[in-house]
Amino acid sequence: MAMSIKNPELEQLAKQLSRITRSSKTEVIRQALKEKRERLAAGEGLDRKQRLLSYLENRVWPSLPKGASRRWTKAQEERALGYGKHGEPS
Repeated sequence: MAMSIKNPELEQLAKQLSRITRSSKTEVIRQALKEKRERLAAGEGLDRKQRLLSYLENRVWPSLPKGASRRWTKAQEERALGYGKHGEPS
């Protein structure tokens, strides 16, 4: 069934996302609706902490490169923050 969008803001948003993603406006709108439905379905009956954990497990963590979840040692953290051997800024 065909749809006619008569909302200028929605038309503009669809046009911008279509350009950015290099997909059709129809695909952009379909994907947005699908993602919204999934978020609502995933959040049913869950408290805030559970919803956050679910989001991380299903959306964020799978997109990280392998090895990104490895814990850093204290020395690695301090090097990354720019601290020297005795805790002074290097």
